Amino acid sequence: ERGYHTMVYTGFTWEELPERGFLQYTDVLVDGPYDKTRKTLDIPFEGSSNQRIIDVRRSLSEGVPVLLA
Repeated sequence: ERGYHTMVYTGFTWEELPERGFLQYTDVLVDGPYDKTRKTLDIPFEGSSNQRIIDVRRSLSEGVPVLLA
């Protein structure tokens, strides 16, 4: 519905990503390591509360992480 097609999960945060070249092919990024002590089912696609769901296109355009949820 929103036009998102490619989602990537990474154990790195947006700020820690060692290589960002793949982001041009990514619509949504779930960043941060999964932490089983912070497991959540409140937000779809987010495994633990320390993770962020990032709109990659907007983030690349604005130069900072833009959260979807």
